[in-house]
Amino acid sequence: MSWVLVASIAVWLAVPPMLLVWSNRLGIPPARPLAPLDRSPAASVVVFGRDPAGLVETVGDVLRSVRLGQTEFLLVGIGRAAAMAAEELASQEPRLRCLDHEPEGPHPELRAAHRGGKAAREDEIVFVRAGTRLAPSALARLLILRRERAVHLLSALPLHRRMDSIASLLMPLKPWLVHALMPLGGRGGGPLRAAADTALIAVSKSGWQDAGGHKAAFGPHDGIGLARAFRRRQLRTGIVDGAGLCWTRAPVGLEGCLEELGPVLDAFGRQRAALVLVLAGQLLPFLLLAAAPDLPTTAAKLAFTGVAAVWIARLLLCFRRGDPVLSAFAQPVAATVLLLRVLARR
Repeated sequence: MSWVLVASIAVWLAVPPMLLVWSNRLGIPPARPLAPLDRSPAASVVVFGRDPAGLVETVGDVLRSVRLGQTEFLLVGIGRAAAMAAEELASQEPRLRCLDHEPEGPHPELRAAHRGGKAAREDEIVFVRAGTRLAPSALARLLILRRERAVHLLSALPLHRRMDSIASLLMPLKPWLVHALMPLGGRGGGPLRAAADTALIAVSKSGWQDAGGHKAAFGPHDGIGLARAFRRRQLRTGIVDGAGLCWTRAPVGLEGCLEELGPVLDAFGRQRAALVLVLAGQLLPFLLLAAAPDLPTTAAKLAFTGVAAVWIARLLLCFRRGDPVLSAFAQPVAATVLLLRVLARR
């Protein structure tokens, strides 16, 4: 009976994330080209960042993505190297307006984005982090989708490319964390359920100003803090699967991956115990089968159900986003890494 109880707990912990992934699969079909639109909505596009090469690549994608002259483009470099790249781009392309660069310091990306938002003239603003690569018509489709969903902020969760072996293991967990775990952070439409990624965000200017802009997000939680600032002002936010809209280079090595995943993990705050339980639930069915191969029939069936739930949730996201399928079967290993990281933080 004790084995059946343990196996029942394993299933109870493993199944909810699968159901949440299924119910939260959002928005834009992934991994296929988006045809250019004849007309894009008017908007101010703010490109910000510290990587000069990434700034050049992203500006090129932005200019190719937009098909409307009534769109302004603002560049905010972080540090002298990015500032010089922004100035050179603006000198070559009259549609670009280069703002004063943002010096290095605490939260430079948030400060740079805030500077660009304050200078924006249009009623809609799109923030694009340097190094984010865009599909054709990505900006227009994000703006149109924001209007259709009647939200004040809409963020796209980018696909990661050029991944090393560690990134291939860990980075596909980011959409899983957002779709399967963020809903556990609070009830209804409260701030704790909000999520966003700073790679690509579309906002209404009035909502952005009412929320306090990017300054309201100053803290360790990055784009999540911005979405929560909107929710605190009773402004609606949303996040979509952006695999068909944009992609970014994956961080390198274990430290880089944990640095990018950290804000999502830390955003749970007081719900840390729930996060630990859910991550443990990704391991328990496998540990149960490995540690006790002679399980009673009922317990074995329950354990296999838990294993299936873990793999199904990850496979759904892998097929939807185009992430490496093999990473889904390494979910217990990846969840162990994240669990150790969560437990190590006090």
